[in-house]
Amino acid sequence: MGIGIRRIILIALSIAAGIGMTFGLLLALDVSYDNYGTVYFVFTALPLAVLVGIWLDYFLKTKLLSDGPQDEAKPAEQAKAE
Repeated sequence: MGIGIRRIILIALSIAAGIGMTFGLLLALDVSYDNYGTVYFVFTALPLAVLVGIWLDYFLKTKLLSDGPQDEAKPAEQAKAE
């Protein structure tokens, strides 16, 4: 499976998970969607989707996020080798 397909899957799954987790949170707190409001819903679903997206990025190996300092050190090591 190509990296482009994996990235599309990552985005779709994280948005769906963010929306689903927000609805689950509303059910757990016994709050209706109308009382919660659209703006609050979006600003709750968005960080939850990002949280899920970070983990999916790791497991799907899409490389949307860098893996950390070791990725930043590679170009410097290559320059020393030349």
